[in-house]
Formats: sequence, C-alpha cells, structure tokens
Amino acid sequence: MYITILPFVNALKKTMTMAFICIGSFLVYTLLLAIFNHTCIEPLLMLNPLISGFLHNGASHFLINLLLFAGSMACTINSAYSIRYLYWLTVFISLLYLPISILGLTLPAIGISGLCYYLMVRALLTWNIRFNIGRIIFWILTISEVYGLMVLKDDVAHGVHLIGIGLGVYSLKNTKMLKLQ
Repeated sequence: MYITILPFVNALKKTMTMAFICIGSFLVYTLLLAIFNHTCIEPLLMLNPLISGFLHNGASHFLINLLLFAGSMACTINSAYSIRYLYWLTVFISLLYLPISILGLTLPAIGISGLCYYLMVRALLTWNIRFNIGRIIFWILTISEVYGLMVLKDDVAHGVHLIGIGLGVYSLKNTKMLKLQ
C-alpha cells in the first residue's frame, strides 16, 4: 500500500503556523494586561473574538488542541484549507459564541476547540471505513457535548464545541460532499 507523506507535512506546517498564531495572541493578551489594569481589561480581552479563539487555558489545553488540529488537517477533506481561512473561521465561531458569553450562560470560550470540532466532524463524517466508525464517533462526541452543556455545568465551553460540530455538518451538507439522512 502506497502512502504519501505530503498531507502530513502540509498538516504539520499548518499546525506550526496555528501554534504561532496562538502564541502571538497570548503575547498580545499578556502585553495588554501588563499595560492596562488587570481587572479592567481582562473581561474585554476574553470577549474579543480576534484573540479569544486563540488563547488557551494552560499547556495541556494548548497541546491537545494542536494534536486534534494536526490530525484533522491530515485528512484529505481539510487539507485544502488555508491558514487565513482557518483564522477567520475561528473568529467567526468566536463571534457566534459571543452572545452566549455576554449573557453569562457559560464561561467565555478560549482556544481553537470550536475549530478542532469543525475539522474533526468533517473528517469523521467522510471517513470511509467499515461499520461507519466515523459516524459512531461523531454521535458520541455530539451527545457528550450536549450532555456537558445541559447537565455537567463544568468549566468547559461546550457551546463552542457544539457550534463547531454544527458548522462542520453544515459545511458538508452545503457542499454536497456528504448526504446526511
């Protein structure tokens, strides 16, 4: 069986670029906190969709998101996306989540988790493997996020994950790449 390495190299390049965008957003966030009053500016920065989607709550959150991003970008269906498109998609997901944050229904969303769920859903629902494993994993993810939003009330922004799932399904349905029954 012949496997080409090009999709993995492409995914690695995009993952490293996304890592630099996230690190840059963290540096901007830190600089603004140092210049302005910490208690005054922090809520505004957490609601700023230009950087909030790229901030992370620690190294483990950052590394998990990068691993999910890299794995999803290695799939053929996602490999054509440019970093510019992925940046603006993350901002769009943050904008969709913004009213939920402002109303205080859940915590503000930080990180590229919404983007990762978008990419994972696209990869899972087009994964042609026996027994529809991709669809099974998709439904497990979706049900666990709905459960987390409705029941757990933990410090995870499940709403942004659900927005990523919804946009991923919509993108596949809209492009007619997958027929959803």
